[in-house]
Amino acid sequence: MAKYIRLELEEDLIFLQNMFNRAVNKIKNNVSSFDLDQAEIIYRVHDALHSAADVESASALGVPVSQLKIDTDNKPLRQKSTKKKQPSKIKLNLCETHPYYGAVRAPQQDCQDCWQAYKNMNPNTYSRKRKDFERKMEKSA
Repeated sequence: MAKYIRLELEEDLIFLQNMFNRAVNKIKNNVSSFDLDQAEIIYRVHDALHSAADVESASALGVPVSQLKIDTDNKPLRQKSTKKKQPSKIKLNLCETHPYYGAVRAPQQDCQDCWQAYKNMNPNTYSRKRKDFERKMEKSA
């Protein structure tokens, strides 16, 4: 029994083809942990994806139109967004002196508010990073 899937965007088909190309390469290089049944299915789907035909070609090959299930609603295709991505906004104002400090990395300055924010956000690494910072400040002084 044949099953048909509909992919409206070429990028979706390319994504699936690349995904199965990687799986086939893993099987060929004996890197994968697929059993024989899974490997057989991967090869079958891989071949089907690479021999996929568009609607016109499928109807020309003799696939009945009733099996193609073509939508006649004239739905608009999904289009890529033309908006530019906005830079991510600061979630918290952790330090009034340094409003852009997000406490992801250890502070580079001896600011009490920044270090307190870092301690709250990274309790496991705070003491080691604080000692490293103090050692660095002693060397530069």
